[in-house]
Amino acid sequence: MERRELRKKLHLSGMDSRAAELAKQRGLGFEITEFCWAPRLEQPDAMALVRRQIEGVRHLWLHAPFAELIPCAIDPLVRRITAQRYRQTIAVARQMGIRRIVIHDGFVPFVYFPEWFVEQSVRFWRDFLPEVPQDMTIALENVMDDGPDMLAAIMEGVNDPRLGVCLDVGHANTTVSKTPPLDWIAPLSPW
Repeated sequence: MERRELRKKLHLSGMDSRAAELAKQRGLGFEITEFCWAPRLEQPDAMALVRRQIEGVRHLWLHAPFAELIPCAIDPLVRRITAQRYRQTIAVARQMGIRRIVIHDGFVPFVYFPEWFVEQSVRFWRDFLPEVPQDMTIALENVMDDGPDMLAAIMEGVNDPRLGVCLDVGHANTTVSKTPPLDWIAPLSPW
């Protein structure tokens, strides 16, 4: 991959207050994290703040809220509120002209059996994706996964071009992951 192509795929996380400025200086993408806390989706000042941050940045991702939002939740009410928050995220992204959203996959070790997690995730995304605009991509991000297999199985089970993968190498390099970060790439590369 040429350096120019790689630069388009690298995005700095907005968790650091200097990230947007650095992304502009280096010609990198930027991941908007202002809405990771769901109530910010409903606060008008958040949109104004983000618009100032992203001025001059060409490649953008919007990180969806994640705390207590789990697509494969056991409780159907939690799944419903998760879908509602994702709808709000899509609306914010549309208002800002952003077509790419990162969403945590929701796997929690010792709570969900991997097979059940995959089955329920596939069900959630098959039901939800018809609400996602055709020109938008949602990328499921690994967080507490021990390897790439569950994400790959979800992608295969859903099989929709609007659903992709975000490999967070920081998350893949934690004590939860039993798979070295470089070994995640091949199994997830089709998506």
